[in-house]
Amino acid sequence: MNENQLPSNHTFEIQPVRNGRGLVARQAIAPGEHIVELTGRITTVDEVWAYWETDPQRAANCVSYDAEFYIDPDGEAVQFANHSCAPNAGIVREAKNLVLKACEPILPGQEITFDYATLSTADDEWEMKCNCGHASCRGTIGTVASIPDDVYRRYLELGIVPEFVAHTR
Repeated sequence: MNENQLPSNHTFEIQPVRNGRGLVARQAIAPGEHIVELTGRITTVDEVWAYWETDPQRAANCVSYDAEFYIDPDGEAVQFANHSCAPNAGIVREAKNLVLKACEPILPGQEITFDYATLSTADDEWEMKCNCGHASCRGTIGTVASIPDDVYRRYLELGIVPEFVAHTR
């Protein structure tokens, strides 16, 4: 995909950010506002494991859809959604869809981020070094079990830990 084909919408655009490219707000986004639906090909855990051998970046961009399947967002906007240990957005389930929603006010020009650990069940075997740069950075992104208790409680209050992930903690 070249720069002219990058997905965007009226709410955000893909721009250079601290960690490569990311979703950057084009306009103010209020808490609770829908930013983008997570779209892509539904894939199995076995397919994601195979990506780790052939295309680690693609594997890293896959997100848990439910307890058994993942969304492979290759070529979709959500592949540019970066992690932060102090996110301004989160993933919520709406019927059968996963949606990125603002969990705090987002200003124009601000990067839109979510906490990757909110989509990683406690039994996942995954972690990566964090480079979010926030004062509360945990240093490592891991599973939902790695989220500090006070932060986890806040995420639950905001509704940004999908039930299929929350029940594994």
